[in-house]
Amino acid sequence: MPRLNNILYLVGTILDKKANAMCCSSVTQLTFSPPLIAASINKNTLTHDFVKERGTFSICLLGRNQSEMAHYFGRNSGRQIDKFESYTYRLSNQGNPFVEGCPGYFDCKVDHQATVELETHTVFVGEILDAEVGSMEAPLTYLDYQQEMCVVH
Repeated sequence: MPRLNNILYLVGTILDKKANAMCCSSVTQLTFSPPLIAASINKNTLTHDFVKERGTFSICLLGRNQSEMAHYFGRNSGRQIDKFESYTYRLSNQGNPFVEGCPGYFDCKVDHQATVELETHTVFVGEILDAEVGSMEAPLTYLDYQQEMCVVH
């Protein structure tokens, strides 16, 4: 939507030893206690299928200077390529990928009762089980990404 500005994140998970992640602008905090977030994921994505089946996911914060990473994870499909041939990750306590170089991470378990099915997307509600903040770097917003990608590409 024009001029609607959101922070960009990577949403990742693993299924059958295959890690996958996608860029997502539709992530928000729902409650402080218990710590719940929502991530709206298109049903056509591999990440959607993995999260739905596995029931856990990671949220990796993107820093202001990570437009290229956002572009890579947002414009390539995990159905066609292994996105982690170009990026490294470590496993969270729940076994989700934390993409190296991101300023922070959340490790989440899906609350299937609170999750909402829409026509084209599923709004996964996740309880944050673990979190790390390694840097106070400014977050990457969608408008920052658009401006940088217009100049670069």
